[in-house]
Amino acid sequence: MTVAAQTGFVSRLFPALAEASLRRYLSGQVASVLGSWTQNVTLNLLVYHLSGSAAIRALLYFLLYGPQLIVAPIAGSQISSANAKRATLWVLTASLVLTASLFTLSLLGALGVKLMLAHALAIGVSSAVETPARQVLLLTFGMYGMAYNGTMPFGYLLVGTASEALGVRHTFAVMAVVLASGAIAVIAWQRFTNQRAGAQ
Repeated sequence: MTVAAQTGFVSRLFPALAEASLRRYLSGQVASVLGSWTQNVTLNLLVYHLSGSAAIRALLYFLLYGPQLIVAPIAGSQISSANAKRATLWVLTASLVLTASLFTLSLLGALGVKLMLAHALAIGVSSAVETPARQVLLLTFGMYGMAYNGTMPFGYLLVGTASEALGVRHTFAVMAVVLASGAIAVIAWQRFTNQRAGAQ
């Protein structure tokens, strides 16, 4: 099958993907969500390794996902198509800062359970802000579920492979690269849509 035939098939299956800027943006979002899954699994592995406690793992999951119950509805009421890209970019930037902090603390040997739990809360709050923003951007094209759920198994695979090859703590560096690609895609799509709006 030629590249043109493959592109035609994908465009018929997902008409929104006919636009190159959207394909780039969706690729970045898939990478970003992959980074989120990678981060959550890495934190889970490290917390369990350091604590050996199922209760602390449960607390970790509560801190990662609990803010969705309170923060996401509040953020969702404030996010519209006009500010969703900006909100997503800010969250990706915050995620990169948190990831860099986790990586640096782990390299210094200062990353303990309490610091990981504090980071998990910050990650949970930022994810709760990002969820409605990502939905506004991707639901428009009917692709939110694909980007979110389709990357989950790859996140686990990436963590398993990277942690075996590099060590669990270095998985944070892999995650930073993945999150950065998501931020680059948001910036590129924002520039493209701004140029397009200016041309009209």
